[in-house]
Formats: sequence, C-alpha cells, structure tokens
Amino acid sequence: MNTTRALALLALTALLAPSLARADAAAEARFHDDIARRAFAARRYEEAARAFMVEQRLAPNPNIVFNIALCLQQLQRHGDAYMYFAEYLASDDQDPARREQAREALAALRPRVALVTVESEPHGAAIFVDRRELGQYGVTPRVLALAAGPHRIWVEKDGYRAAETSVELGLGSESRVALAPEQILGRLRVSAPTAARVRVLDPDGNVVVEGDAPLDRAIAPGTYRAEARAGVERWSEPVVVRAEQTSELSAQLVGPTGDATVTANVAGALVSLDGRDRGFTPQVLAAIPAGEHTLEVRAEGMRTYSGRLAIEDDDHAWVTVYLEPDRPIGVADPTWVLTGITLALGIAAGVTTGFAADASARFADRQRMLQPSGGLADESRALNVAADAIWIGAGVAAIVTLILLATTSDFDARPSRAAVSRGGR
Repeated sequence: MNTTRALALLALTALLAPSLARADAAAEARFHDDIARRAFAARRYEEAARAFMVEQRLAPNPNIVFNIALCLQQLQRHGDAYMYFAEYLASDDQDPARREQAREALAALRPRVALVTVESEPHGAAIFVDRRELGQYGVTPRVLALAAGPHRIWVEKDGYRAAETSVELGLGSESRVALAPEQILGRLRVSAPTAARVRVLDPDGNVVVEGDAPLDRAIAPGTYRAEARAGVERWSEPVVVRAEQTSELSAQLVGPTGDATVTANVAGALVSLDGRDRGFTPQVLAAIPAGEHTLEVRAEGMRTYSGRLAIEDDDHAWVTVYLEPDRPIGVADPTWVLTGITLALGIAAGVTTGFAADASARFADRQRMLQPSGGLADESRALNVAADAIWIGAGVAAIVTLILLATTSDFDARPSRAAVSRGGR
C-alpha cells in the first residue's frame, strides 16, 4: 500500500513539475516587483532598478522596461535611461499615458546624451562598447545612447574577424558608425589535366563558385562538393574547406558516370564492384562509369549475390540486395544417420518378430501333440515383447527422421537476389 502511494505521488509530481516551475518563477517575479516598488517609493532608485531588472529576467514585460527606465532617469544615468525608454516605445505596449511619458522623457534626455547608430555588413553582429565585461549592447543595426567623450566601439560575428573604431561623441550629437567585419575564409584549389569547367556546390546544391580549371578561390569554411566537366567527361568529389587553410583537389575526369546506393537485408555486407571491394552496406558508389558492371554482395553465413548492374549517364541506381542463408543443399548428415538407425531397427524388429512367430508355432505343435513345451511358451512371450519394443523404437526413430527431414533439409536452394530502382542524381 505504501509503495502504491509513493508511485502515485511520484506520478503526480512529474505531471505538476512544469506548472510548479512556472508558479515558482511567477512568485519570485512578484516578490522582486514588491521590493522594487517599495524601494522606488522610498527613493532608493538603485535598489528599485536592481529588483526590476531581476523581475524582467524572470517575467519579461514592456511595463517592467518602462519602470527600469524611470529608475535610471532618477539616477541620472541618462544614456541607459534613454535606451530603456526607446526599447519600451519599440514594444507592443499601447498604454497611451506611458507612451506619452516615455516620449517626453526621450525629448528631455536627448540633449544630455550622444546618439550613435551602429551598423555593420553583414547585419546581426554583436555590439560592444569600451570594455567587454560591460556586456553586449544588442546587435546591429542599433542606436546607442552613450555618455559624451571618447568611446571604442566594435562588433563581432561568428565566422568574421572583429571590426572596431573609435569615436568622439559630444552631448546632443548624432553619429553613425558603419563597420565591415572581414569574413574568415579558406581557399579551394581545383586542378585538372585538361581544360574543364569547375563548379563548387553547397549542401543545398547551390553554386558557390564557378570557373575554369585551374580554380583558386577564397571561400567560406564549410562542406562542399566540387564538380568538373570537359565535354562528356566529368568528375565530382566532396571537400571540406577550413578557415585560413587551403584545400587542394585534382579532378580526375572520366566519361559519363552515374551513382549507385547499395543496401542489403544484412547490415555490414561487403560490396564489390568489378572485383574491387568498395565498402560495407549501406554503401554509396559514386562516379561509376556508365555501362555494365559486376556487383557482388557478401556476408558470412549467407549466399553471395552476384549480378550485372547497368549504370546510366547522370543517373542514380538504388540496389536492394536480399541475401539468403547459406544452408547445405539436400538432406543433412544427421538425417541420414537417423535414417540408417531407423532401417536397422526395422530389420531387427522384423527378424525378432520372425523368431517369435517360429517359437509360437513350435509351442502350438507340441500343445496339439500333447507333448511338454520345454519352455517354448516363455521363449515365445519374450521374443514377442522384444519385437514390440524394437518396433516402437523404429517408429519413434522414423518420426524423428521425418521431423529432421522437414526442418534441416533444403531441396529448394534459393539464390540471393536484388531489386534495382532508378532516380536522378
């Protein structure tokens, strides 16, 4: 009973956990809101701002942003107050009184701050001012309200080098900073023995770079597929380009090619094409010359599949191989042994039955002639019992032989087979 109650309590706790977490966050937010309002009423604006900021992290709301702006305004942190009022006005809160108060506050703060619009190409770079430990000032493009004086402004973005500048700002001024972070690139070089047209494609199949071989281009780090064509000859190979490193490929052009994907009902079966091992299933065979090829798929304990595979130009063959168990063909050895035992028991049973019949006949003759039986009755009885026992043994052996014949013998040697379908590359 106690175990049942414990399990029920655990299940109830699991069901209520998300709701309890939300309730805890809401209760904590209300607690900090109460502290903030009491501190604001007592003109302890720094304490109020701190509590409102905690509440905003727990339960984001435009009204809390407005309250933080009011605290910062009272603390004469003009730049921070300006940005919080601006953030509030950019929200979806439509309270007319608060929005009017925020617009008036911005107008009053405008002469006391320096505005600088920070832009970058590409957009979405993280903005930092003066010191990293002060935290991120949002992402580009954004208008910052800063104190008058010199400032160091820089932006950072994944895959790009940081770009920075220094500005001298005056009260009431408006400035614009446009930064262009340099993308961190790698290089890709593709050579070919003959004149060929080279294309580099991203994982979505979009052409990133195209030109004549030899191709030598700066390219963003990532995984690509390089292709080259010269008349009917072609080549294709995957390549990984790493930042500030050079990847080099040599295009070995061949005639028209196609691809094939080989799967099997046995994972890890060995795939061979034209006598050359190419890997284990599932396996993608790329850039196979168009024409007829010999495909083999082997796995331990299974019959090897061997067949012809036709590869068409610029096509993809999907080969599904069904491997059959490699069992001996015909009757298994144990079945033969048991069959011999069955025959031997049958012969023995027949001979014993004959002896029993002879003893019985001699006993009957002596009985008719009123002569002593001389133990013939016991001999006849013993021989009949022995014959019956041997016949039973022969019958059991025959049944077991039939079962083995049905379960271990294989008269229909089904070969491994394959199904092929086709689709574009």
